[in-house]
Amino acid sequence: VVSTQSTGWRALEEVRHKATEDGKLTELKLQTLESKLTVLTTLQDRLDKLQLAHEAGSLEDKKLKDEISKLLPQLKELDQKYRDKVRSLEVSLSDMREEREGETTKTTNAIRKHTEDIQMMKDKLSHDVTSLHHKLSDLESSVEVMIRRVVLEVLSTVTHNSPETRFFGDWLRANFLDKERFDREVIKNETVSLPSQDQLVQIVISELHTKHAINLHPSSGLTTTDIRMIVSEALQTFDEDKTGRADFALEALGGNVISIGCTETYYEAAPYVTFMSVPLYRHPNPPNVALQSDITPGRCWAFKGSKGYLMIKLAHAVHIDGFSMEHLPRKLSVNNDISSAPSKFSVRGISHPEDANSHSFGEFRYSDTGSSLQHFSVTHPSNVAYEIVELEIESNHGNPDYTCLYRIRVHGKVPKLS
Repeated sequence: VVSTQSTGWRALEEVRHKATEDGKLTELKLQTLESKLTVLTTLQDRLDKLQLAHEAGSLEDKKLKDEISKLLPQLKELDQKYRDKVRSLEVSLSDMREEREGETTKTTNAIRKHTEDIQMMKDKLSHDVTSLHHKLSDLESSVEVMIRRVVLEVLSTVTHNSPETRFFGDWLRANFLDKERFDREVIKNETVSLPSQDQLVQIVISELHTKHAINLHPSSGLTTTDIRMIVSEALQTFDEDKTGRADFALEALGGNVISIGCTETYYEAAPYVTFMSVPLYRHPNPPNVALQSDITPGRCWAFKGSKGYLMIKLAHAVHIDGFSMEHLPRKLSVNNDISSAPSKFSVRGISHPEDANSHSFGEFRYSDTGSSLQHFSVTHPSNVAYEIVELEIESNHGNPDYTCLYRIRVHGKVPKLS
């Protein structure tokens, strides 16, 4: 740089000298050359400063390198410590994870075992409840069957070991009027005198004492309360059923319609189901209404045409000795018309629903000029106790569209207890 400056000044002097000699250099050109020389001088100064800075920077770089050389071992030591700490933490974390997984597995197994124990207890409890329910149902069924059997035996006057039971059925029939006899007495305007319930109780007690030498006493198992209950239940049965005989087809006692065969229920005569006084659809009465005690207008099983069929399971297997068919009284029917009442019908006994060997009890005819409740004794008795009967209705009293069966009763005697 110094050499370049010296060369520049020499060149300038030479130019000045040459210009002086030649006399051709103007003052303007001289100023320009001086300006350029000033710039060169400034550049020289900056170069000098850069040189100094470079020398100082080299010194700083050396110091920095020395510092780095000193810190590098410390950094390596810290890095090793960090790595060791990380490895230690990883080992601890792995141990904690394994311990937690072990605890989780242990807890899961305990919960699963507890759940299984609860399920086993639940299953056992459900089984015990089901077993108790079945036992209770069986017990209720057994008690119900026993009660029904005793009631049916009393009302059908089956011989029983108890003399008061055997006596009561006969006495009751001898002292009460059936519906037909009662209607005849009323029509003839004859006075019918019936004892009150208290009088009946006293009569029963007197009859037991005088005719059967039975005295009421708690030790004998028969008290006035027992007699009063028997009389009350018997009167209720007579009042509700009108015949004074047990109806083994009665739905309330366990009777049920098993089949109606090919018979079609008549819908056109069925009442409408309404909603807010708007008729929606017709709802016909089911066949089982013919086994119920409610005899009100329209409360019957209506089927198409004049031929119908019912297979009835009785409440108990009995030696059948008669039937009762009831229709709506003429005075309660519209225009005194009972042409829909059954006319000719027959009854058969079978051992099971698929039994092809049936026993015919006879063919009968319900009169449209007789009482609304008519009784029919069997034409062909049987020594077999039947639990299922078939009712075959063959005609009605002239209605071309449908037939109405209000009620059919089946009477008989329960087989003797062995």
